[in-house]
Amino acid sequence: MPLCTVVMCTRDTSEDWDGCLAAVRRPAYPCLQVVVVDNGPRDHQTQAVVEKRHVRYLVGPVMELGRVRN
Repeated sequence: MPLCTVVMCTRDTSEDWDGCLAAVRRPAYPCLQVVVVDNGPRDHQTQAVVEKRHVRYLVGPVMELGRVRN
């Protein structure tokens, strides 16, 4: 199967990510790579939740959604 990457953008929404990542990481597509890009985070809570799920976490240091998506 080809690799499929899902990129998800966020900003300080750690309470939503545990359930969201559990749904996305279901074994229906074993070659799925998930990347969460945190847009100008004010704390490390989202990072802690995302890394617990063994998902790649990146920080977009500037709070600008267009730049984070690119």
